[in-house]
Amino acid sequence: MNFDDYADSYYRDLQEQETIFGFFASNRDYFIKYKIDLLTSNINIQPKSILDFGCGVGLSLPYLLNNFPKANISATDISESSLSIVSNLHPYVDIIPDQQLHNNLFDLILCSGVFHHIPVDERLAVLRRLNGCLTSKGILCIFEHNPYNPITQKMISSCIFDQDAKLISRYNMEKMIKKISFQISTSKYSLFFPQSFSYFRSLENYLGWIPLGGQYFILARKN
Repeated sequence: MNFDDYADSYYRDLQEQETIFGFFASNRDYFIKYKIDLLTSNINIQPKSILDFGCGVGLSLPYLLNNFPKANISATDISESSLSIVSNLHPYVDIIPDQQLHNNLFDLILCSGVFHHIPVDERLAVLRRLNGCLTSKGILCIFEHNPYNPITQKMISSCIFDQDAKLISRYNMEKMIKKISFQISTSKYSLFFPQSFSYFRSLENYLGWIPLGGQYFILARKN
Protein backbone atom coordinates (compact mmCIF):
# COMPACT_ATOMS: atom_id res chain seq x y z
CA MET A 1 0.00 0.00 0.00
CA ASN A 2 1.19 3.52 -0.83
CA PHE A 3 0.61 5.57 2.31
CA ASP A 4 1.19 8.78 0.38
CA ASP A 5 -2.31 8.22 -0.98
CA TYR A 6 -3.79 8.34 2.53
CA ALA A 7 -1.62 10.88 4.33
CA ASP A 8 -3.94 13.84 3.81
CA SER A 9 -7.08 11.89 4.76
CA TYR A 10 -5.52 9.89 7.59
CA TYR A 11 -7.21 11.76 10.45
CA ARG A 12 -10.61 11.62 8.76
CA ASP A 13 -10.26 7.88 8.14
CA LEU A 14 -9.33 7.38 11.79
CA GLN A 15 -12.38 9.29 12.93
CA GLU A 16 -14.62 7.08 10.82
CA GLN A 17 -13.14 3.98 12.41
CA GLU A 18 -13.53 5.48 15.89
CA THR A 19 -17.24 5.93 15.16
CA ILE A 20 -17.50 2.18 14.55
CA PHE A 21 -15.44 1.06 17.55
CA GLY A 22 -16.13 3.89 19.99
CA PHE A 23 -17.16 1.37 22.64
CA PHE A 24 -13.50 0.44 23.16
CA ALA A 25 -12.08 3.95 23.40
CA SER A 26 -13.44 7.44 22.88
CA ASN A 27 -10.62 8.27 20.46
CA ARG A 28 -7.36 6.98 19.02
CA ASP A 29 -5.29 9.01 21.50
CA TYR A 30 -6.21 6.55 24.24
CA PHE A 31 -4.45 3.70 22.41
CA ILE A 32 -1.41 5.78 21.55
CA LYS A 33 -0.86 7.15 25.05
CA TYR A 34 -1.46 3.66 26.43
CA LYS A 35 1.39 2.24 24.33
CA ILE A 36 3.90 4.99 25.06
CA ASP A 37 3.14 4.77 28.79
CA LEU A 38 3.60 0.99 28.60
CA LEU A 39 6.92 1.42 26.85
CA THR A 40 8.07 3.97 29.40
CA SER A 41 7.25 1.74 32.36
CA ASN A 42 9.04 -1.29 30.89
CA ILE A 43 12.45 0.10 30.00
CA ASN A 44 15.24 0.70 32.48
CA ILE A 45 17.21 3.29 30.53
CA GLN A 46 16.87 7.01 29.91
CA PRO A 47 17.32 7.13 26.14
CA LYS A 48 19.09 10.15 24.75
CA SER A 49 17.94 9.46 21.21
CA ILE A 50 14.64 7.92 20.08
CA LEU A 51 13.43 7.00 16.60
CA ASP A 52 9.78 6.56 15.66
CA PHE A 53 10.19 4.14 12.77
CA GLY A 54 7.21 4.13 10.42
CA CYS A 55 5.89 7.21 12.18
CA GLY A 56 3.03 7.85 9.74
CA VAL A 57 1.60 11.32 10.41
CA GLY A 58 3.25 11.40 13.84
CA LEU A 59 0.51 10.36 16.25
CA SER A 60 3.00 8.95 18.79
CA LEU A 61 5.37 11.90 18.76
CA PRO A 62 3.65 14.19 21.31
CA TYR A 63 3.57 11.34 23.83
CA LEU A 64 7.21 10.41 23.22
CA LEU A 65 8.19 14.03 23.83
CA ASN A 66 6.09 14.19 26.99
CA ASN A 67 7.46 10.94 28.45
CA PHE A 68 11.06 11.49 27.33
CA PRO A 69 11.55 15.27 27.56
CA LYS A 70 15.35 15.06 27.60
CA ALA A 71 15.63 12.80 24.54
CA ASN A 72 16.23 13.84 20.98
CA ILE A 73 13.20 12.57 19.05
CA SER A 74 13.50 11.57 15.39
CA ALA A 75 10.96 10.22 12.92
CA THR A 76 11.11 8.38 9.64
CA ASP A 77 8.67 6.83 7.18
CA ILE A 78 8.68 5.63 3.59
CA SER A 79 5.79 8.03 2.93
CA GLU A 80 7.21 11.44 2.05
CA SER A 81 3.75 13.00 2.29
CA SER A 82 3.45 11.73 5.87
CA LEU A 83 6.87 13.14 6.75
CA SER A 84 5.82 16.49 5.34
CA ILE A 85 2.82 16.50 7.68
CA VAL A 86 5.05 15.55 10.63
CA SER A 87 7.46 18.35 9.79
CA ASN A 88 4.65 20.91 9.81
CA LEU A 89 2.97 19.62 12.98
CA HIS A 90 6.05 18.80 15.03
CA PRO A 91 8.94 21.17 14.28
CA TYR A 92 10.80 19.90 17.37
CA VAL A 93 11.23 16.45 15.75
CA ASP A 94 14.18 15.56 13.51
CA ILE A 95 12.87 14.23 10.20
CA ILE A 96 15.08 11.53 8.70
CA PRO A 97 14.37 10.38 5.13
CA ASP A 98 14.19 6.61 4.91
CA GLN A 99 17.20 6.38 2.59
CA GLN A 100 19.36 8.26 5.13
CA LEU A 101 18.45 6.18 8.15
CA HIS A 102 21.66 4.15 8.09
CA ASN A 103 23.65 7.28 8.97
CA ASN A 104 22.10 7.47 12.44
CA LEU A 105 22.21 5.62 15.76
CA PHE A 106 19.53 5.55 18.46
CA ASP A 107 19.17 4.34 22.04
CA LEU A 108 15.53 3.40 21.45
CA ILE A 109 13.60 2.57 18.28
CA LEU A 110 9.81 2.37 18.37
CA CYS A 111 7.93 0.35 15.73
CA SER A 112 4.24 0.69 16.47
CA GLY A 113 1.95 -1.16 14.10
CA VAL A 114 4.56 -1.24 11.35
CA PHE A 115 5.50 -4.85 10.69
CA HIS A 116 2.05 -6.01 9.58
CA HIS A 117 2.44 -3.61 6.63
CA ILE A 118 5.89 -4.91 5.66
CA PRO A 119 5.84 -7.73 3.07
CA VAL A 120 6.57 -11.04 4.77
CA ASP A 121 9.75 -11.70 2.80
CA GLU A 122 11.19 -8.29 3.75
CA ARG A 123 10.67 -8.38 7.51
CA LEU A 124 13.96 -9.97 8.46
CA ALA A 125 15.85 -7.43 6.37
CA VAL A 126 14.05 -4.60 8.15
CA LEU A 127 14.96 -6.08 11.54
CA ARG A 128 18.62 -6.29 10.49
CA ARG A 129 18.47 -2.70 9.35
CA LEU A 130 17.02 -1.55 12.66
CA ASN A 131 19.63 -3.53 14.56
CA GLY A 132 22.29 -1.60 12.69
CA CYS A 133 20.70 1.69 13.75
CA LEU A 134 20.86 0.95 17.48
CA THR A 135 23.61 1.98 19.85
CA SER A 136 25.55 -0.81 21.57
CA LYS A 137 22.93 -1.19 24.32
CA GLY A 138 20.00 0.11 22.32
CA ILE A 139 16.45 -1.22 22.62
CA LEU A 140 13.94 -2.06 19.92
CA CYS A 141 10.28 -1.81 20.93
CA ILE A 142 7.66 -3.45 18.72
CA PHE A 143 3.90 -3.12 19.14
CA GLU A 144 1.77 -5.31 16.90
CA HIS A 145 -1.84 -6.39 16.63
CA ASN A 146 -2.75 -9.74 18.14
CA PRO A 147 -4.22 -11.88 15.32
CA TYR A 148 -6.03 -14.08 17.88
CA ASN A 149 -8.17 -11.23 19.19
CA PRO A 150 -11.52 -11.05 17.31
CA ILE A 151 -12.05 -7.33 18.00
CA THR A 152 -8.60 -6.57 16.61
CA GLN A 153 -9.34 -8.64 13.51
CA LYS A 154 -12.59 -6.73 12.97
CA MET A 155 -10.89 -3.36 13.37
CA ILE A 156 -8.16 -4.29 10.89
CA SER A 157 -10.61 -5.62 8.32
CA SER A 158 -12.63 -2.38 8.44
CA CYS A 159 -9.67 0.01 8.22
CA ILE A 160 -8.94 1.37 4.75
CA PHE A 161 -5.20 1.73 5.30
CA ASP A 162 -4.92 -1.79 6.71
CA GLN A 163 -6.15 -3.46 3.52
CA ASP A 164 -2.73 -4.96 2.86
CA ALA A 165 -2.13 -5.98 6.49
CA LYS A 166 -0.78 -9.45 7.18
CA LEU A 167 -0.88 -9.86 10.94
CA ILE A 168 1.95 -11.65 12.65
CA SER A 169 1.65 -13.62 15.88
CA ARG A 170 3.80 -12.85 18.89
CA TYR A 171 5.43 -16.27 18.55
CA ASN A 172 6.47 -15.67 14.95
CA MET A 173 7.61 -12.13 15.73
CA GLU A 174 9.83 -13.49 18.49
CA LYS A 175 11.27 -16.12 16.13
CA MET A 176 12.28 -13.46 13.64
CA ILE A 177 13.79 -11.21 16.29
CA LYS A 178 15.89 -14.07 17.66
CA LYS A 179 17.34 -14.70 14.20
CA ILE A 180 18.96 -11.27 14.38
CA SER A 181 21.41 -10.12 17.05
CA PHE A 182 18.74 -9.28 19.61
CA GLN A 183 18.04 -10.49 23.12
CA ILE A 184 14.36 -10.32 24.06
CA SER A 185 13.87 -8.82 27.51
CA THR A 186 10.07 -8.42 27.54
CA SER A 187 7.29 -10.00 25.51
CA LYS A 188 3.68 -9.61 26.64
CA TYR A 189 0.13 -9.26 25.42
CA SER A 190 -1.52 -5.96 26.22
CA LEU A 191 -4.67 -3.89 25.77
CA PHE A 192 -7.09 -6.21 27.55
CA PHE A 193 -9.62 -3.64 28.75
CA PRO A 194 -11.58 -0.88 27.00
CA GLN A 195 -11.11 2.70 28.12
CA SER A 196 -14.24 2.60 30.29
CA PHE A 197 -12.59 -0.15 32.36
CA SER A 198 -9.14 1.45 32.43
CA TYR A 199 -9.06 1.20 36.23
CA PHE A 200 -8.38 -2.52 35.70
CA ARG A 201 -5.21 -1.77 33.76
CA SER A 202 -3.01 -2.58 36.75
CA LEU A 203 -4.11 -6.19 36.30
CA GLU A 204 -2.50 -6.35 32.88
CA ASN A 205 0.88 -6.89 34.51
CA TYR A 206 -0.42 -10.34 35.47
CA LEU A 207 -2.30 -11.06 32.23
CA GLY A 208 0.50 -10.52 29.75
CA TRP A 209 0.94 -14.23 29.08
CA ILE A 210 -2.69 -14.72 28.00
CA PRO A 211 -3.09 -14.42 24.19
CA LEU A 212 -6.32 -12.43 24.40
CA GLY A 213 -5.05 -8.85 24.52
CA GLY A 214 -5.74 -6.61 21.55
CA GLN A 215 -2.02 -6.17 20.94
CA TYR A 216 1.35 -7.43 22.13
CA PHE A 217 4.65 -5.68 22.69
CA ILE A 218 8.22 -6.91 22.57
CA LEU A 219 11.34 -5.24 23.91
CA ALA A 220 14.59 -6.53 22.45
CA ARG A 221 18.04 -5.33 23.37
CA LYS A 222 20.90 -5.27 20.89
CA ASN A 223 23.07 -8.26 21.78
